[in-house]
Amino acid sequence: PAIITYLSVTSRLIAMRPGAMPVHLLLLGVPSAGKSYTLQIVLRLMPDGAFHTIDAGSPRVLIYDTAELKNKALIFGEADSLPAGEDNPAASAVRNLLQDHFLHYKVTVSDPETGSYTVLSIRKDGPTVLVTTAVRSLGDQLNSRLFVLELSEDPQQIADALDTQADLELWGTTDPDPGLIAFQEYLQALAPWDVVVPFAKELSNAVKQTASAPRILRDWQRLLSLIKAVTI
Repeated sequence: PAIITYLSVTSRLIAMRPGAMPVHLLLLGVPSAGKSYTLQIVLRLMPDGAFHTIDAGSPRVLIYDTAELKNKALIFGEADSLPAGEDNPAASAVRNLLQDHFLHYKVTVSDPETGSYTVLSIRKDGPTVLVTTAVRSLGDQLNSRLFVLELSEDPQQIADALDTQADLELWGTTDPDPGLIAFQEYLQALAPWDVVVPFAKELSNAVKQTASAPRILRDWQRLLSLIKAVTI
């Protein structure tokens, strides 16, 4: 999970062709499965300018937030903070950001001088990769745009986690290698990175042998972005 999360955040740097998608990620699992811990560990390997975090807020906080989102990871600590509802205009704006690589939203506001209403257009440029955690799947429209990574809850996983917690208590933690963080800063400074997968046709031929649902088209784009993130 940590490696996939690291690649997901790195996919913020990829040059997006029409129809392409970065690796929007949902860490899914029961409470205490390690979703938030995994995300926190990965973010320690990133410079501050690589991501923007929204821990909690109203459904429209992303729309009116002034933070830049271009080539950044957008971290929602809990998916409950995302706008809910398939027909919610704010939720539609988030889906547009994930799919179209920019957020566009129009709202009516009152002109204090005339008293009449005018239309305010809000736009935030991407591409932006969304990373969040949840204990249950999200709505169909949003879920189809996410790579869903289920965290294991088998007894061996729990035992390994307990051993790790004991080691951390006894020996503490070490700070991340500054070189890793500097490397991500370097990548960010030169973004976007245009990457081509030369074996895309062979991969497509293999995937379509078992493809049976339209969402494979978005899954395919995420698979390509994972490969591109590895390349970067």
